Amino acid sequence: MLIRHRKARIRLLQTLDGILFGGSLCFAYWLRHAFPLWNLHELEPFPDYLALIPLAMILGPVLLASQGFYQHPRFAPRLKVLGALIRGCTFTVVGVILFLFLLRLQYARSVVIMTGVFAGGLIAARAELTRRLDASRRAQDQLRRHVLWVGIPRPPNSCAQVWPRMNASCWKQWQTLIREQARRPIWSRCCIGIR
Repeated sequence: MLIRHRKARIRLLQTLDGILFGGSLCFAYWLRHAFPLWNLHELEPFPDYLALIPLAMILGPVLLASQGFYQHPRFAPRLKVLGALIRGCTFTVVGVILFLFLLRLQYARSVVIMTGVFAGGLIAARAELTRRLDASRRAQDQLRRHVLWVGIPRPPNSCAQVWPRMNASCWKQWQTLIREQARRPIWSRCCIGIR
């Protein structure tokens, strides 16, 4: 169950990152078109760049996955995650430029480079937001292991006969746990969350 949940989560994050790569390409084109920098050549019309959007949307998450960006534990060091992100975005930019070179297309490389920079920033922000949401109390409660106790709880006296060597502090904790369970309704006695 956890493996299937993890795979679904990774696919969702890859889809979001692909959308961020496509949006970054559109934003980079708009920025380059609206604010001409350093008297560069005129840009090709936007419909010519539409073929690059699916390429960036597919190539970006694939190269991020190849760098291990999605395989880190949820609370891995930020520098390690940032390194994988920078390598993945750099390889995506180089891959798109090589694709343009092989097809002998003369699109502005500045748009592709800005796409990598903007996508890297947006994906870093998404990763930090995801990290903070994972650290929230509600998310931690969902990740907590649950133990299923079946049957009627024993009274503390019969438990003392089963475990005569239990030390005093552990025995007090066990008694309070049994008392708390006895106060709960019968349907909630089945599951007790244990870390």
